[in-house]
Amino acid sequence: MVRTRLAPFVFALALVGLAACDNDPERISDLGPITPPDPIPATNYIDAVARDGGSGAYVNEEMPTGDATAPEVDGSLWFVRGGSMVLTVTVEDTATELYVSATRADLGYYRVPLDGSAVVIDEERTRASARIEKLAAAGVEPAAARESTAFRAPRTVTLTLTPAETASSFTVTVSAGDGTSVTSASTHGVQVNTTASSSAELQVSLNWIDGIDYDLHLVTPSGDRIYYAQKNGPNGGELDLDSNPGCNLDWVNNENITWGSTTPAPGEYVVELDVFSACSEPGPFPYLITVTVGGEATVFEGEMALVDGSEPPALEVSRFTVGP
Repeated sequence: MVRTRLAPFVFALALVGLAACDNDPERISDLGPITPPDPIPATNYIDAVARDGGSGAYVNEEMPTGDATAPEVDGSLWFVRGGSMVLTVTVEDTATELYVSATRADLGYYRVPLDGSAVVIDEERTRASARIEKLAAAGVEPAAARESTAFRAPRTVTLTLTPAETASSFTVTVSAGDGTSVTSASTHGVQVNTTASSSAELQVSLNWIDGIDYDLHLVTPSGDRIYYAQKNGPNGGELDLDSNPGCNLDWVNNENITWGSTTPAPGEYVVELDVFSACSEPGPFPYLITVTVGGEATVFEGEMALVDGSEPPALEVSRFTVGP
């Protein structure tokens, strides 16, 4: 009797064990078929990554990571819908490519090639002496540099990252490779600024990194100027986001001029950028300006620097025409 009672019980346990080990996505539960969720692609969060005007290639695989020292990543903590973001990544000079993805993504990353070594070598300078000079310029004593043979001089590259249209907040992940090894990943969290509005008709957005008061100006075909002192143009257009005014730092580091759903007047527009105040920062100051006209976006990247310790004159970034 004991043996008769135990047999069904043991058999039932065996079935439970098999079910627990069953990885068949089509197996049936009381609620119906059990299927794993589709992998979340990096494109849900990042639409594009570029460097020097060239786009990084999207790879539909898991992002490479390893054990080498992670790169340093810096950038704004906010982005504007319809705009792009500037990121700086500091890596060792031997790095040949960067890998960029998002922590929430299950699959996919952007591969961004780098252009060789950042250390310039000629016939009279060995690689070791070039490295020591670069480290010394970065504040590392030459003696310490000679002793630290494993440490390499860093280099900083600038990336343009365009968030996906529907992204609200996510964490960027960046690693680097040199052909033989891969670094661990660094992370940088960002979120959308809901004060600013996007527009397919006409939108001009500015993004930067440093704690300074950058000001975005747009001169319209009528000669009117839309900027911090005149936020609404008489013929349309609005500066709906003004960041770090007068060095009262909010660290949003975005400005945005948009037409919303209205139609902009035809004619020539001029985009200008001004360092209203460097706020005691030394510079130079990278920036990224995205101009969207009729649904087509163009990105302008660069940096402005102090001139003899003072703010530089305003910079004309772009001229473009709306309409015929």
